[in-house]
Amino acid sequence: MNEAGIIWLVSWYPNEKNPVAGDFIQRHAMAVSKFRKLTVIYMDQSGWKENSILDKTDTITIGNLTEIRCYLPFRKTGISMADLILYNLKYHFWYKRLLKKVFRENGKPDLIHVHVPMKAGKLALWAKRKWGIPFILSEQASTYLETAPDSFDKRNSYYRNSVKTIFKEAIAVTNVSKTVARLLEKKMGRDDLRVVHNTVDARLFFHNPALHQTFRFIHVSTMNEQKNIEGLLNTFTLLSTIRRDWELRLVGPVSAQLEQNLETLKKEFNLTWAGEIPYGQVALEMQQASAFVLFSNHENFPCVIAEALACGLPVITSDAGGAGECININNGKIVPVRNEEKLLQALNELMNNYHAYNRYQIAEEAACKFSYPVIGQQFSQLYDEILQRGA
Repeated sequence: MNEAGIIWLVSWYPNEKNPVAGDFIQRHAMAVSKFRKLTVIYMDQSGWKENSILDKTDTITIGNLTEIRCYLPFRKTGISMADLILYNLKYHFWYKRLLKKVFRENGKPDLIHVHVPMKAGKLALWAKRKWGIPFILSEQASTYLETAPDSFDKRNSYYRNSVKTIFKEAIAVTNVSKTVARLLEKKMGRDDLRVVHNTVDARLFFHNPALHQTFRFIHVSTMNEQKNIEGLLNTFTLLSTIRRDWELRLVGPVSAQLEQNLETLKKEFNLTWAGEIPYGQVALEMQQASAFVLFSNHENFPCVIAEALACGLPVITSDAGGAGECININNGKIVPVRNEEKLLQALNELMNNYHAYNRYQIAEEAACKFSYPVIGQQFSQLYDEILQRGA
């Protein structure tokens, strides 16, 4: 491979406006950088939704990983269709100019890796047609599931056709779950999708249990419709009528409306919430818990499940998307989506049989599946296969 290394074009990535956006992609990048030189390029996409005066490009290099974040200034006209067209023209012009600059300074890469097809995939198509640079595509979204509010099948034809073209032109495609990978194969007319799971920083998430007198369930999420917080809280309210030897800890952003509901519910059972906290603090919260619970309506492969397992927590999850793919009788339970009765049963059974779960073994198995060295090597091997194929 030449000195340019691998170039990643990412549609989502942590940035100045949203530090947690696409953080799972950044963790993938950290994992890959353990094996080879990598440059990640992110162009902020928020300008078409709101006036943006931020005009700068940040470049940070740590070891083998270089991150380039470009913020595109854009002033809206107030005409929605015109704003959308003008923004996309400016977005692609700036992105192409940035790519040319990176190629001039570092040389053209042998391979581009796109994370989330729109919009970064459009730039990979352009680079492929202009310079013959092949690209890999990784998709992490749950939008391809019918249960997702922004389901792919409900999007406009231009969007669907653009995504299908990007899938078709990619030399290889990966997904973080088998469930969504098989679904994508049907929708995109491919039969070669490879599964590479989300990764976990094992320096933070590991088995280090704290002793508690009270059994603690923990839930970590964005607390939105996707995570079915209403159904989760309904079920714990029912559990409180059966037994009181437990507590529930919520971690994630809490809206004013949700906080009002939580203030009411904490009168019914032992309920606390931490709000939105740094990534490392999430690990400490998990290490102080007894079990993790997720009751989502739709998912791909949630990072929080891998993180909980890495901390040795047995996991109860709904069977949304690929959420339950790594859960078995030794590390947790799977319940049907939106089925509060089955969730209640699972919560009660897990507490009654908690002695059967070997937390040390759960953590060890998770480390063997999701740690940076494991996931980084899987991507690195894929790169080698493609480059050797083209040699």
